[in-house]
Amino acid sequence: MLWPPLITLLAVTLLLRAAGAAGIRPLRSWHTSLCGGLAAMFTLTGTAHFNGVREDLIAMVPPALPLLSCWSH
Repeated sequence: MLWPPLITLLAVTLLLRAAGAAGIRPLRSWHTSLCGGLAAMFTLTGTAHFNGVREDLIAMVPPALPLLSCWSH
């Protein structure tokens, strides 16, 4: 699913940017806010490794990369 990670990226980035606009100095730049959004998105997608979605993610790997399931332990 594309939508939950994308929504997380946008929502957290905008939330952090709003916090920067409200006066939190370290969050005033788009770069810092975007880094926080990316971290949240990667954390959300990374949690798939620890639940039942892992097999679904491995099933999406193209046959040209057959060893990817071995790398994702």
